[in-house]
Amino acid sequence: MALMRGLAALATAALVAAAAVVGCSGLSQSDAELRCNQEQISKTDCFDTNVYNSCVSCYESCGNDCQPQADCPAQYLCPGDTPLDAGSDAL
Repeated sequence: MALMRGLAALATAALVAAAAVVGCSGLSQSDAELRCNQEQISKTDCFDTNVYNSCVSCYESCGNDCQPQADCPAQYLCPGDTPLDAGSDAL
């Protein structure tokens, strides 16, 4: 009986941990695109296709933790990422 309770507690802990990891996921593609459309409107001169794709990827990966950088061309980074040249043609 004690063994069954222990296994049940372990299974519950594993389920809670899995739910916590899934709960930290990013935005859906459509939500990320909406966010990046807004970003593009406010940063027109610093946005091109590469920047847009990077923006969507960032918001899909880390959701609201995506960090827009004050660069031109614009860059979007998840916490812990480092800025890289996105190969953008925007000025």
